Formats: sequence, C-alpha cells, structure tokens
Amino acid sequence: WKQVDPLTLEFQLRDDIKAKKEFQDSTVFALFGCKDGKVAVCVSLSNNLIEKFDSAKLIAPLVEAVGGKGGGGKKDLAMGGGVNKNAITQATEVLKNLIK
Repeated sequence: WKQVDPLTLEFQLRDDIKAKKEFQDSTVFALFGCKDGKVAVCVSLSNNLIEKFDSAKLIAPLVEAVGGKGGGGKKDLAMGGGVNKNAITQATEVLKNLIK
C-alpha cells in the first residue's frame, strides 16, 4: 500500500476497473477509494450491459450519496468524488436499487 493524492487515486481506480471488466460479463462495477477525507467513486459496466445501463447516469446518485456533486464519464465508465467516506455503504445501496 502506498500513499497517493486523490486525483491519482481516481486514475488508479479507473485503470483497475478497466482491467477487471475485460474478464467479467453481466457485471456492474463500483469501486470506492478514500484519501485525505475525499472519496473517489468509479462505476463501470461489462460490455454486455452497456445497452441496458449507462455509467454516466449511475454515477451521479452515488457521488451525491458520498457528499459530492455531479460526476461524469461515458456509457461504460464514469467517475466522481465526494467527501463523506461514512456514506459509502449507503451509496452501494443506492446503486443496488438503481440496477434492480
């Protein structure tokens, strides 16, 4: 484990999620990372779910749940951030409800 700045953390989450989705079907990925009081959020979809869901639309409620605003990206991968690491569990519940 090494210390990284929040922006680097977001890029690491993005790269990690891109690598994982190549080997998974029918999966919605949500990764959260915390550093210096900030929360990075990354959502991605396996290729076969891109027609059903849109990561750019899924990210906004998750970012809001962790105390941020907005977030954005593309249909297959979106990122954002907030300031409330204690709300990550709540954010995962929000995502579960969105993809039911």
